[in-house]
Amino acid sequence: TAKEINDKKIKFSENAEAELDVLVRAVTDVLEKAIKAVISLDISIAKTVEPLEEVIDTLNNELKNRHIGRLREGSCTIELGFIFSDITTNLERISDHCSNLAVFVIQLSMDEYDIHEYLDILKHEDNQEFKNDYKLVKKQYKLPVNS
Repeated sequence: TAKEINDKKIKFSENAEAELDVLVRAVTDVLEKAIKAVISLDISIAKTVEPLEEVIDTLNNELKNRHIGRLREGSCTIELGFIFSDITTNLERISDHCSNLAVFVIQLSMDEYDIHEYLDILKHEDNQEFKNDYKLVKKQYKLPVNS
């Protein structure tokens, strides 16, 4: 897609580019954290991944909603929309893989290997630490105000 964007001189709107910039920064951060956690088997670093991954999911959903708004307004084309959607979906998938790696590091130390059970407990039980971490990370990755 990057080659296609470059070859066709595809240009997103300023709003779309600013939104993608926030998402790319967050995904770069989660990727770096996951890599560090795996290389060092550092549980404290691994535990910082999931709140950020959850923020990335939220950002991805908001970007899709904003994109739909641009389509409705006529300020975006269907072709650009497909490319924008491909980019956001692939970035979100990278984040999901980072989550899996971090959970593996955590569970390795606990000698347990049920990723889904761990994530379910983390996100759905009254886990105040996770909620606080999520709120802190969310503040770091605010989307620009739509203009």
